[in-house]
Amino acid sequence: MKSIPWTNKGVITQRLGKWLGSRGSVGRHILGLSAVLAISITLMLGIGSYLLTYSHLRQQIAGQLDYSSRMLAQRIDFEFHSAHDEAAELSRRSLLANALSDSQGANAYVYPFLREYEQARPDVLLLGIYDANGDAVSMSGKIDTSDLSVLDMRKRVNEGRAFSMIEPVGKDGLHLIMGFPVTYLPTGMVEGMMVMEVDLAAQMRRAFQSLPADFGARLNLHDRPVYRAGTVQESRLNRALTLDSYLGSLGLGVTVLLDESALERPLLRLAVLHLLVLCLVILCALALARRASRHIVEPLDALADAAQEVVQSSVQRFQEVHVGGSREVQHLAAAFNRMVKQLRGQQNDLEARVAARTEALASAERRLSDILASMRDVVYSATLDMKQFLYLSPAARTMFGVLPDSLVAELSASPKAWLCLMPEADRLAMSELMSQLGPDSAGEARYRIVRADGEVRWHANRYHVVLDAAGQPLHVAGIVSDITERVRADQAREQAEAELLLRDRALASTHNGVVIADISSPDQPIIFVNPAFEAMTGYQASEVLGRNCSMLQGPGTDSFAIEELRQAIKDGRECTVTLKNYRKDGSSFWNQLSISPVSGADGVVRHFVGVQNDMSELVQRDETIRDWAYRQEVIFTLTPDGFATFDRHGRLEYANPGFERMTGMLVGDLQGLELAELQRRLGAQLDRNSPEANLCDWVAWHRDQSLADNLFGSDPLVLPVLRISRPSLREVQPSIFYTDSETTCIVLHLRDITREREVDRMKSEFLSTAAHELRTPMASIMGFSELLLSRQFPPDMARDMLETILRQSRRLTNLLNELLDLARIEARRGQDFKQQRLSLASWVGDAVKAVCVDDYAARIEIGTLADAQVIGDAAKLQQALLNVISNALKYSPNGGVATVSAEVVGGRVAVRVVDQGIGMSSEHLARVFERFFRADPSGNIPGTGLGMSLVKEIIELHFGEVQISSEVGQGTCVTLWLKVAPAELAPVEQELAA
Repeated sequence: MKSIPWTNKGVITQRLGKWLGSRGSVGRHILGLSAVLAISITLMLGIGSYLLTYSHLRQQIAGQLDYSSRMLAQRIDFEFHSAHDEAAELSRRSLLANALSDSQGANAYVYPFLREYEQARPDVLLLGIYDANGDAVSMSGKIDTSDLSVLDMRKRVNEGRAFSMIEPVGKDGLHLIMGFPVTYLPTGMVEGMMVMEVDLAAQMRRAFQSLPADFGARLNLHDRPVYRAGTVQESRLNRALTLDSYLGSLGLGVTVLLDESALERPLLRLAVLHLLVLCLVILCALALARRASRHIVEPLDALADAAQEVVQSSVQRFQEVHVGGSREVQHLAAAFNRMVKQLRGQQNDLEARVAARTEALASAERRLSDILASMRDVVYSATLDMKQFLYLSPAARTMFGVLPDSLVAELSASPKAWLCLMPEADRLAMSELMSQLGPDSAGEARYRIVRADGEVRWHANRYHVVLDAAGQPLHVAGIVSDITERVRADQAREQAEAELLLRDRALASTHNGVVIADISSPDQPIIFVNPAFEAMTGYQASEVLGRNCSMLQGPGTDSFAIEELRQAIKDGRECTVTLKNYRKDGSSFWNQLSISPVSGADGVVRHFVGVQNDMSELVQRDETIRDWAYRQEVIFTLTPDGFATFDRHGRLEYANPGFERMTGMLVGDLQGLELAELQRRLGAQLDRNSPEANLCDWVAWHRDQSLADNLFGSDPLVLPVLRISRPSLREVQPSIFYTDSETTCIVLHLRDITREREVDRMKSEFLSTAAHELRTPMASIMGFSELLLSRQFPPDMARDMLETILRQSRRLTNLLNELLDLARIEARRGQDFKQQRLSLASWVGDAVKAVCVDDYAARIEIGTLADAQVIGDAAKLQQALLNVISNALKYSPNGGVATVSAEVVGGRVAVRVVDQGIGMSSEHLARVFERFFRADPSGNIPGTGLGMSLVKEIIELHFGEVQISSEVGQGTCVTLWLKVAPAELAPVEQELAA
């Protein structure tokens, strides 16, 4: 096949060389270079934009993939944890625990509950309860229950731990089986196991519905695909999700799939668009270059033809050239026309000057050659039109410096030639003066001449028009003198006067006070002040001139700064100090004073210039900032919370003592520590059950969100609670805050919530125990009451039932009274206590009498009672002691003796109650003050479990303390510590004290 000629590489090279070669025209050069430049720039821009767009698309798709992956992971975690938490919550229902404790008839009321719960949730396939032997108590589900036969339920119940497992069912089925122990709250024993089987595949399908159109997902179980969502095939853009650690332990994994065509389609459209733009730009560049070359070359060809005509013909016959084109070409044509005109004029002038020069020179030489040869001034005579000199003295040759002979001849021939040596302004003025010469013209004109060496000289031209006998003007005569030195002297004087005036105005208009003092005089008086000094001090100039600057000083002026000023004046050097000065009205202001020496012509310092600046506002601002910083430092030092700040590079800048106490890490060791290293050290101190402290990830995410959404200054990001094991076990709530400050960029806040969590736990336990304690007597009362109402019983049996109702009612009443007393005491914090003096004998005696009923009297011994008094509420103190003695007697089931004694130790009273009962272990001692806690959980010993809580509250509200020591089988010793009441004053002492 025959190739196209212009596609051949050699042909293209030859054509480019022919267009761009040294022998080519300007138009071809412009056209070729423009085309090459346009193609190069367009290719570079196209390639650059394509690469940038490709990178942007890659980042955008990667970001979309990451976002979809995170959202899917969160949705899967939410679906799983929702089912898990709901099942765990169901297992804690008291109905299930009661059903397991009821061996007969439980299925009658539990099965409807399970059936209703299972049907209300489509994902729940099976819900059942197993007893401690592993036997099914009640089952409800959409599938055959035989699928659970693989579970050894008896082993699961004995272990008493929750379990989860995933089982594949069929082709795409996946079931999640979860088991949770059912605990009977009053005893804390595991009574059985609740098992729930959930359709995990359905949950995953709901989670996968949130994926975009180009995305797919694959569900893996132990690295084996079990379910695929979408039609997207495997590609290199796949992304494996990081699921919850619990799901990962079950072998569950998810991979997000993305179709590669989502990246290829935009890139293909972008490539086609770039190709079209490249072709369009090349065509436009060639058209513009061709038009530009034509616009430039045609006027140049016209000028070239005109120049050739000038060379070949006479200058006199030349006609002006008129061309179009650019401004530069038009300027070139105009310059060419002026050059030809000047050549023509010079030719005419030279011919006329050659004819007249011989006669002029001869006449001049005969009249004034001897006289004018010695004069420095130039004497001239010229025609009225000032085009020609009739006479010019020899001094003209030296007035303009060394010039070329041709220019000297031109200057000697015509006065107007002198104009070329003048600046533009002077040239215009002299041209106008020459054109206005008349019969009565006479005067002096000053102008500047630029000599050959660049020096500017001033000339004075004194001229007049010479008239003939008839009064007609003949010519112009004059004398030109060099007055440069005189003009320079006048200019120097005017400049000095202007500078003095400018300095005076500057001193008068400046906002800084300026004062000049004469240090050569004994008292160093003030000789000058500016208006700013008057405004700053309130003194007028007439009031301070002749006085010393010490008049501005007062009791608050720093003596060290005054001494520094004196030493600087003595040494003749500059100095800057800040003083507290006083105005005329007595008000103070902070003055920043800078003094500088002023030397005379002989170098001796006789004056000092002082510049004053009112710094009151700045000093006040600095004091305010210092006070604010001090308050902030005190707050951050005393606050129990921990604070740490980091710069933009993630390095720790500051940590308060609360952070040091909370983490056990010294602030000095943390200074400059990077966030990642702090995260590592903090993670080493976490409890093993605490979540990982991902500070770096959370800070990066919060910073990106703040930059994207402009959330600077918004609420901090609260992180998961951390359990720190060192230096002490505590729960900490971390939070981060991102700011746009240049220095402090990240703020980490740690708040100790250990006490809050403990209070919440105690509240929950209290409510649960109170409900149980109240329900037990109420169940007996309601049961026996229903029996008595439903049928007739023999009198003895009915009386026994009524006594049981009465006994349980009293127990319930006592429990409610103690609860109300405890709540009232905690709420009022002792505000309703009736404070009075109470002797130990009466206190102990009344308490013993109140408890000495039936057979208790013989079991109480009163030991030594100190002769002392305490101050407090008699009824509350008696109630506290009565509870202690009652516990000592009740927990001595074998008839042991309880001993009560009192002594004074170190300004405090110790009332001890010692029994010989069953005693308590160390675990029981740690919980003895908990509400509803009883050392004997069997129920054989009566009581509400609130007695010791009341004792602790009452004694502590009397600023006392309760101590307990006990050993199992040996007995218990309870000591109540109270302050000894101060001795009463005698009547005479009371009168003197009054």
